[in-house]
Amino acid sequence: MQPQKIKFKHRLLTKLQLSHLIVVVLPMALVSWFLVNTAQNSIEKTIQNRNLEFARRAAHLITTTLNYAQAIVRITAQNPLIYESNRISQELTINNLVKRFQIFKKVCLIDSSGTVLLSTSYREENSDYSKSAFFAKIAAGQSYYSEVYQPENKHPVMDIAEPIRFRNAVIGALFVTVDLSEIWDLVENSKIGEKGQAFIIDRNGLYLAHSERIKVYLKERFNQQDILSDIRRGISDHKVYRNSDGNEMLSSYTPLAIKEDSTLESNPPKDASSSRFVLEDIPAKTTSNSFPHISLEDLGLGVIIQQPTSEAFAPARNMRYQMIVFTLVSITLALILASINTQRILSPISKLIAGIERFSTGNLDYKIKLVGRDEISMLANRFNEMAIRLLEYQNKLKRTERLEMMHKMSSILSHEIRNPLNSMVINMQIMRREFQKEECDRVKLEKYHQIVASEIRRVDELVNNFLLVARPHKLKKEKYAIDRLLNEVIMQQQAAALHQGIRVERHFEVTNLHLQIDTARIRQALLNIYLNGIQAMRGGGRFIIKLAVRNNVASLLQSDANQIAQIQFIDTGNGIPSDVLQHIFDFYFSTKENGTGLGLSIAQQIIEEHSGRLFAESLMNKGSTFTIYLPV
Repeated sequence: MQPQKIKFKHRLLTKLQLSHLIVVVLPMALVSWFLVNTAQNSIEKTIQNRNLEFARRAAHLITTTLNYAQAIVRITAQNPLIYESNRISQELTINNLVKRFQIFKKVCLIDSSGTVLLSTSYREENSDYSKSAFFAKIAAGQSYYSEVYQPENKHPVMDIAEPIRFRNAVIGALFVTVDLSEIWDLVENSKIGEKGQAFIIDRNGLYLAHSERIKVYLKERFNQQDILSDIRRGISDHKVYRNSDGNEMLSSYTPLAIKEDSTLESNPPKDASSSRFVLEDIPAKTTSNSFPHISLEDLGLGVIIQQPTSEAFAPARNMRYQMIVFTLVSITLALILASINTQRILSPISKLIAGIERFSTGNLDYKIKLVGRDEISMLANRFNEMAIRLLEYQNKLKRTERLEMMHKMSSILSHEIRNPLNSMVINMQIMRREFQKEECDRVKLEKYHQIVASEIRRVDELVNNFLLVARPHKLKKEKYAIDRLLNEVIMQQQAAALHQGIRVERHFEVTNLHLQIDTARIRQALLNIYLNGIQAMRGGGRFIIKLAVRNNVASLLQSDANQIAQIQFIDTGNGIPSDVLQHIFDFYFSTKENGTGLGLSIAQQIIEEHSGRLFAESLMNKGSTFTIYLPV
């Protein structure tokens, strides 16, 4: 019987692997996915905060510089020495500012009419600033801070002006041009990574300083309006955007919040001149605390540090890749371990199923090997015990069946023997009467003698057949080529086949195929089947004999042999009706006039004694096929 093939989805291995996937691998994958995303988000957030901190630090350095310059100018303008000293002392004071503080590019002292009285740049002396934008704010007593601009030398500068007061009246102004060239070096040092950029922009996005100075020289602009809007509103943040080149950039930005610094008001420069400087119409001295202060927050400047996300988030993405690889390796190892563990569970089950299949074919002598001390091994042990008991029951059943068969055969035999015995008695009585005559008819006596002898041979044949079935001979197996034995049977009956108009064809796929057989018994079985086929074709035809080797995959035989010999006798007779086909192997069953009903039954018995099997198939008006399977 062909073993039932289990579909893949119904296999125990599939279910165990699926359960392992759900219980172990799926949670591991979900946890790993969560950890990878959490770690990546955390690292990206850290990188964003780091870049923002760099921007704030750069902004702090710049604002500290500007606040310091603002405080120096304010303290100097509020110091009485600037307006109570003589002209020489005033020149020394402003020149000392430029010399001591390199951030001051130019310092001018302006009177109340807007005329430059003193300047560190001689070209500025006697210049008239009365109509300049800053002078109106100075005249109103307010501090002035210009936008950052770039003169011809391209270095960014800004102007700071503070009113000089005397007795709450504005008597002049201290005008300073602040050199911001140092912020270029600061910007270049603030760049992060190989592809990063750092720059300072004004409120309109114009680059005032850039790590790529060509952008400043070409007066290019930063066009991300949402970032510019945040800077104008004093917001520090970071954003990801795509620039004009299509690159995704991480931008960290902060405004330059320049606030007044009162710490320097009480600590004027130590080098301030102590000599008095007298301007025309100077009112009495006032305190610096009465001077109004304004903030530089409205300049609208901003510091931006940006970097391609492919570079900025490279550590996070590398970490994500490493964690994904680690997760995949872990899942693979888990699946491998699960597969090994599953195989350790399924291997005993497979052996148990294979053993049960052997039992199902009738091979009850087979023993399932125990593969441990678990429940499966206990089940295998129970099957082995069951097979032993079934074998005992089978032997008892065979003995019972044999007794029943012998009882049936003895009944048939007694019936079959009675006819030849009656015939012999009658013929012997006739022979006795002939002997009592004075002149015996020797011809008649010879005739009756032959009849008696024939009936005796018939009885002897019946008895021999009975003994053959009832008490089989012990097999004397030897290694013999089955194709040679088939050729011997064919040659032995070749004359009878030709006489009936039958053409015998040999289809041997293999030759010199040796089997362990009792040669005489197998020859008798083959001859019986051969004669049955010849007798089925009274009007002639084709009689095909095939020999091939097949794999014992379907467990056709109760044998450990992996291969089996397949012998087929195919005739082109009238066929066997289905109601007759199921009885052709029964003892003393025959549809022929002179048949004994023992040929096929004895052939089947001999084949089964060799651990083989004999099958018969037939189609009406097409012929019959008898197939023999013997272990190789």
